[in-house]
Amino acid sequence: MAAKALLEARGVMKRGHSVLALLSAGAAPEELLEAARILDQYYIPTRYPNGFDTGAPMDYYTGKQAEEAIAYAEKILAFVEKELGGAPGKGSA
Repeated sequence: MAAKALLEARGVMKRGHSVLALLSAGAAPEELLEAARILDQYYIPTRYPNGFDTGAPMDYYTGKQAEEAIAYAEKILAFVEKELGGAPGKGSA
């Protein structure tokens, strides 16, 4: 995960999957922390078929939400790449 790579580059070892927690430890700007809050809400329920009481995860999310989530993830990746001083690369998530 890009946020973990940023922390490791800064000498910080942090476990977990919360993008918010990882970016908070990396002193990310508030705009990215807000994006991370939203992405964290999608983490578990979208991954598990029984994440909701009834129906499938796809019944609870819209195409617009998916597009917004992708845009948030791209902003976070761009921030990490800038902080690490590297050029954007494929598969850096």
